[in-house]
Amino acid sequence: MLDEVDLVTGVSGGSFTALAYALYGERLFDIYEDAFLRRDVEGDLLRRLFNPFNWPQLWTEGFGRSELAAEYYDEILFHGATYGDLLERSTPRAMAGATDLTTGGRICFEQGMFDIICADLTKFRLSRAAAASSAVPVVLRP
Repeated sequence: MLDEVDLVTGVSGGSFTALAYALYGERLFDIYEDAFLRRDVEGDLLRRLFNPFNWPQLWTEGFGRSELAAEYYDEILFHGATYGDLLERSTPRAMAGATDLTTGGRICFEQGMFDIICADLTKFRLSRAAAASSAVPVVLRP
């Protein structure tokens, strides 16, 4: 039945599954449990946040807890993949959604939305979309 699916979408934790399925296709079912589901993601992120070696980077302009999370998601699941990497795959298209709770602004990670801000989605890392979609208010910044 999955052969008939053309688009997968996800918000919050579901964005990881949607984006990873678009990246790995059926192979995801072999790797997802160990790569992501059985990990203590929350604990690993907290350990990185409280690691003094990460503090200088966390205090730099344009880098924060969400970027720290995106780096971690790249290490364990996305391995630097971008939306451009999905173009050559025969898997369904994937869209992740996010909301900035400070402004109420919503974004869907798809090229039409990126056209509005004159940006190229193909260069955007999947891990950043997952981090934005799953950002817990106060814990991760918008």
